[in-house]
Amino acid sequence: MRQKKILIRFFLLFVFLIVQLISDFDLKNKVFVILSMIFLIRLIYIFRDIRPLFMLFLFMFSYTMPFYQVFFLDKTVSYHASFNTPYFLSRVLEIFTLFIFGINFFIIKNLKYQFVSKRFKRSENKVVFYLLSLIVLFIALFALQGQNLLSGASYGDLDKDRSPMYEYSLIFLSILIFGFKNNFRNRVIIIGLSSFIILKDILYGGRVTSFMLLILLFYGYFEHKISTKRIVIYSVIFYFIMASLSVIRGNPALLLDGFKFGEIVEGFFAKNDNEIVTSNQGDIAQSSARLIGFTKKNILNQPRRTRALYEFVRSVFTPGFSQHELSNLSKYKKEEYSAGGGTLLPIYFYIWLSYFGIILISWFFSKIAIMFQSTNKEHILLFCILVMTTYPRWIGYSPNTMFKLSLYVIPIFLIIKNFIKIKQSKSLIY
Repeated sequence: MRQKKILIRFFLLFVFLIVQLISDFDLKNKVFVILSMIFLIRLIYIFRDIRPLFMLFLFMFSYTMPFYQVFFLDKTVSYHASFNTPYFLSRVLEIFTLFIFGINFFIIKNLKYQFVSKRFKRSENKVVFYLLSLIVLFIALFALQGQNLLSGASYGDLDKDRSPMYEYSLIFLSILIFGFKNNFRNRVIIIGLSSFIILKDILYGGRVTSFMLLILLFYGYFEHKISTKRIVIYSVIFYFIMASLSVIRGNPALLLDGFKFGEIVEGFFAKNDNEIVTSNQGDIAQSSARLIGFTKKNILNQPRRTRALYEFVRSVFTPGFSQHELSNLSKYKKEEYSAGGGTLLPIYFYIWLSYFGIILISWFFSKIAIMFQSTNKEHILLFCILVMTTYPRWIGYSPNTMFKLSLYVIPIFLIIKNFIKIKQSKSLIY
């Protein structure tokens, strides 16, 4: 069995290398699109009974769609023109396919997987639970303020103040969900806080934070209750909801002038005969192509690429300090070269470390996925849970979430656990 798995991995490597030898540009890109889809379908099938990974790879599959539209349908996938050409998009496709191949090569399935919610020793300390709940409420109230969609302004015109702390509420919510007893009172408080955060996020035009919080709640309360088939059905429904929210936040009048469901559906299903097919994934593909173009045009030369890596690492360990322009490459020179926002995860690592970086991040993610399936060390498991929760952010926007938000939970969780342990030991003495 082990030899068979090794042979499959090297066969996939052989196929990937053979495709590289194709000289016809159009044919090569079409084969790469098919190959990326096959690699992801293989992962979706292998992890069909480990629902968190099944969901992640199903979500990742959506990022192959812009390349299908470009190389099979001859469409343009973003209104932003900077480096939005088949040549630069083909380089993004190649890097993305190599990343997915790397995951196929390194990842291992745990046949004795146990639901994450079953692997925690939970505390009954009410004082700490209520204190953490108040912290979450404080963040929810004050980390996102200003103008919202109820004002009638579209998402792009909102005058709002959104602190990164709003998303960091996930750290404290994850500790509340997995660190404390799963009784009725605690569930009501956690779901109440989560509902408030999600509603406020949507009203201020957000979607990703809400999506991540729903994933976290799924891991905590529903992973063992919802089958893989139902996940597929709910994913389709959720896709339509998210698409409808996208229509609404572009035109809030659809909601404010009486709920115009028909117009929302029409806006979603309207036939698009244009050469430009816009989507969130398409904008991210273009933004990724922009960075590849920067390396080709020497806008990002080797010294700047190295400095960008240094600034990214520094930003992880120095929160709140002023950041260098190269610390966030998706925003670099955005005024001169427009972009929709975000960048695919492997593109960052290619910019920083060339092809070695793509292999490195595919190996690193695979190690996290393996630990997620098997570790019983609570602080490590909680880190893995947050990585597996925040993939809507780090796959297509910023790797910062994978390394920053997810890492911060470890010291916070250990401090809380040790504090509770000390309090318990003192109560036993007295």
